[in-house]
Formats: sequence, C-alpha cells, structure tokens
Amino acid sequence: MEKKNVIVFILSFIILALAGLGFYAWKSAQPAPAVAQPQPTPTPTAQIPKDWKTYENTKYHYSFRYPKEYYIYQLAGEGVLREVSNDADEILINRERERRDRSIFSISGTNLENLSIEGIKNQFEATNPNDIRLIQTKIVNRPAYTIEFKKDNNWQSSPFFYVQNMHRQVLVLNFSPENSIVSNQIFSSLTFTN
Repeated sequence: MEKKNVIVFILSFIILALAGLGFYAWKSAQPAPAVAQPQPTPTPTAQIPKDWKTYENTKYHYSFRYPKEYYIYQLAGEGVLREVSNDADEILINRERERRDRSIFSISGTNLENLSIEGIKNQFEATNPNDIRLIQTKIVNRPAYTIEFKKDNNWQSSPFFYVQNMHRQVLVLNFSPENSIVSNQIFSSLTFTN
C-alpha cells in the first residue's frame, strides 16, 4: 500500500510540474503589454524667435508660438480650411496657404472623456488593437501617450501624441517629420492655461 502512495505522489508531482511548465510556456507566448516604457517627447532645437506670433485657444486652454510667415487655420468640416478662431476644435499650421496636406503641426480636441489606453485605441477602429502600442510620457508636465504601430512585425513611431490638459480635455498633437526643427520649436512653446 505504501508503494502505491509513493507512486501516486510522484505522478501527482510530475503532473503539477508539467502543468506549471505548460502555463509558463503559454504566458511567455503572450504579446507584450500595451504600455511600454516612457519615451522622450520632441525637444526644442533652437530658441524661439521673438517675432513669432502667438495663438491662444480658449476652448481647450492652450497656447503656442509659430513663425510669422506660416499660416494657421482651423478645420471646418469636410476638410475645408478657414481662418482660425480662438475656440477651434482642430487647428493646422502650414508653410503654404490653404494646404491641409502640408501642415507641419496640428492640435485637435477629441471626444474622449479621459486619457485612457482603451479610449485611445478605440480612435483607431480599423486597426487591430494588437498592432497599436501606447507609450506613457509627459507633455508640458501633463500626462500623455504617444503611439507606435506594428508594421511587418516591427514597431514604428507615429507623430501622434494624446495629452490631457488641466481641464481634463484630451487633445491630439500631430507633428510632421518635414520641418522638424520648426515643429519642435512650436511644440516647445506649447503651454496649457487655466
């Protein structure tokens, strides 16, 4: 009888060990978590010239400076650009007049109620959620996320940043790789207001 108990004990131990190894192998095969380590945000590359203009948005409580020779517009439905107001939902900064496709910097309000991973991922409905990775960061000392997209099994940075202002409104900032020096200067002048 005692020999039978030893065999049962050994078999039980082997089954538990195999179950543990199976769980470890399964857990190791799971995709990486959606939030990675913080990444640096764009940084200024030179001082902002004194002759730059200032734009202030009272609806979303922010302001920034931009070159006097650039144009600033707001998007007015169906892709139509119009002169900017201080309560625009989406603004674009262009080097060329009335060229939406040539904007170097944009800020948009969102319909998100808070800055959350799920809320941001839902903004990209057509994209597989496993192909989006959010990276925590800060913009002007406010909580923010930047986005990476998986393409051909490699993660690629995007120019999108989601940030929450002091009034809990979530904004999307978009930087163009063209004119990155100017985009970084504009970004470095961004402030959130009360």
